[in-house]
Amino acid sequence: LERSEQAGGGGGGLSVLMQGGAELEQRIEAAMRDAQVGRMVSPMQVGLFSMRTLDALGVQAAEAQLAALPELDPRLARALEAQLEALRQRVRSAVREDFARRNPDRLARGRAARLERETFVALDKDEMLQVQREVERLGRRLRDRMERNRRRTRQGRLDVRATVRSSLRTGGVPFAPVYRKRRRERPKLVVLCDVSDSVRAAARFLLVLVYSMQEAFSRTRSFVFVGDVGEATELFDTAPIEVAIARAFSGDLADDGSVNVGASSDYGRSLQSFARDHLEAVDPRTTVVILGDARNNRNDPRLDALEQIHRRARRVVWLNPEPRSSWGIGDSEMQVYLPFCDVASPVRNLRELRAAVSRLQLGTGAR
Repeated sequence: LERSEQAGGGGGGLSVLMQGGAELEQRIEAAMRDAQVGRMVSPMQVGLFSMRTLDALGVQAAEAQLAALPELDPRLARALEAQLEALRQRVRSAVREDFARRNPDRLARGRAARLERETFVALDKDEMLQVQREVERLGRRLRDRMERNRRRTRQGRLDVRATVRSSLRTGGVPFAPVYRKRRRERPKLVVLCDVSDSVRAAARFLLVLVYSMQEAFSRTRSFVFVGDVGEATELFDTAPIEVAIARAFSGDLADDGSVNVGASSDYGRSLQSFARDHLEAVDPRTTVVILGDARNNRNDPRLDALEQIHRRARRVVWLNPEPRSSWGIGDSEMQVYLPFCDVASPVRNLRELRAAVSRLQLGTGAR
């Protein structure tokens, strides 16, 4: 190796593998300056500027020298290759860290944009926590907006007689119109949430959303299903959100019984069970939100049950964690359910969940 370095001039090539610690870090920093890493304008350029830095370090020359060494011991060759790969990774990390240090705001915006468009199933643990915080904020904003709208619409029609009487008492100055007070009742919400494995990522965020905004409703009732239907209202009323979700996903609904989460999905059976046992939860002030992929394993979809729910409710909203292009393909019954939904939206990521929430139109009156 020493003879090879001497032949290569000793200033680059394999010599970079003989350094470590502070000396190697200094060489990487110098190579980054030569590669003009400070001119990066996007994290998408990390690969390009990493290659330029590696070239400035002489890694390309090291690879050529390593390939030219005659009868190199295989174990030594593997060790040198491993060192080269570790150097590549170290340079890539240094370039990425340099960009993050120079552009903290740009990087934060990039992460936020990624969280908006990344599918729920692709999120890692840290990203799921970030998205959950965003969903909680979304729920609180929706709750506050509903409360403001309710207070604003509480003012009724002009009461002419009361206005005249009030005006006579003050000689008509100032003239203050009197309005009839109108009683505005909070709407009701019923949530039917599929907790089978295929939709749990989206189900988690819907349940977080409902938990965050339930104060805006006079009554919120939550149900989970796979084949059987179980009520989780008490669970979500009394337990912290993480505990409630974990128990709902396990099928343990406390005093309200249990659901077999290992069963095959059967939407027809679930809808029929809800219509038979819990239809009193639905009235003209109730918005029913269903979360699920509508994949029914070729069972009877029981359209009559969904029609019965739709006929009683103010609105039926279906949130589907699959893209619209997959609805009705294979064992998906989504297309046949659509006529009995007032709103049907895909909710694969945070951006689509925001859009779906904006379409809910959770008001107070009957349809």
